[in-house]
Amino acid sequence: MQTRLPQSKNLLYVYDLPRDGYTSVSLAKIIKEKTGYDLDRIPQVRRDLNKPFYQAVIQINDESRLREVAKALRYFNIQGKPCRALPFTNELLGTNVTKLGGQNIFVRKVDKHCYGEEFENIFSKFGEILSCKVSLNEDHSSRGYGFVCFKDNTAASAALSQTAENEQFVAVKFAPRDKKEFRKVYNNVYVKNLPPQWTEDDVRKCFGAYGHITSVYITAHANGPYAFVCYEA
Repeated sequence: MQTRLPQSKNLLYVYDLPRDGYTSVSLAKIIKEKTGYDLDRIPQVRRDLNKPFYQAVIQINDESRLREVAKALRYFNIQGKPCRALPFTNELLGTNVTKLGGQNIFVRKVDKHCYGEEFENIFSKFGEILSCKVSLNEDHSSRGYGFVCFKDNTAASAALSQTAENEQFVAVKFAPRDKKEFRKVYNNVYVKNLPPQWTEDDVRKCFGAYGHITSVYITAHANGPYAFVCYEA
């Protein structure tokens, strides 16, 4: 039976939650510790085993309290793993990705130790930010790139022009028209079912034929070894 989500009003969406041993009750306790607020309802944790992280939906009926909790949880850590939360807004619906094209930027060369609030602070000088994230591997390590959605096009344009010559944090326009175009933006490839004996050098030799590789991350889980291969372009 599919869980019915509450109405969209006064919802807080929580992203990048660790999957191991995670429950709605444990999330409610973390919110209590970080905000001092006892939830009226237990969070609804979305457990999709095909995705690396869980998500949760929290309903907070009091609007002022929602703003307080959203601010406290915008960026937070669970066992040292970065997570984030955003209040629901129609502006950020996936169906609006084309409309938001002028407000979105894709950021390359993000320092691997830069996350959350630090990443947002780098770009907040250009204008108000609706949403900001660093893309993460399954172990919550940085993939070296991120996304910023500004409140307006002017701020996005300023970020694009003023970071063009930077050695780090280079912003490029992000405006996919459809899912096929969306996939073209990424230069990070997930590779599964690797031979157990393969090393990073083996991965580089195999995938180096398709372009210049900037980084390789190789690890394993219960189903065997896997890797992330990041190309320069």
